[in-house]
Amino acid sequence: MVLEEPCEVVVDGMRRFRAPIGSSTDGASTPRPFWSMLPPDGPWWLAAVIHDAGYRNTLEEWNGEEWKPSTADRTFVDDLFLAQMVTLGVSEQTRLLIYEAVRMAGEHAWHQA
Repeated sequence: MVLEEPCEVVVDGMRRFRAPIGSSTDGASTPRPFWSMLPPDGPWWLAAVIHDAGYRNTLEEWNGEEWKPSTADRTFVDDLFLAQMVTLGVSEQTRLLIYEAVRMAGEHAWHQA
């Protein structure tokens, strides 16, 4: 999916990040056999969109005057994903399962960007 509108999140009440128009996302990159339990567009969807933008080098951060490309590293992007799932009300068991899968399997995707 390609975003037709930006998706924005606020971290700690002050830092703003967004996936801009034109960013691509597949939601949560859940393997198809697990879609019945963890669909790509589950309640974690917005967190996954921001996470995809981080992994695909399209994540932007507001510097107080304008949007600039984010310099966030992989750990920050993964932790932002986890924090956003908390904000979105994803259960602890589910968010930790998704987060651990991202930490274990995301290295290859990070380096492809």
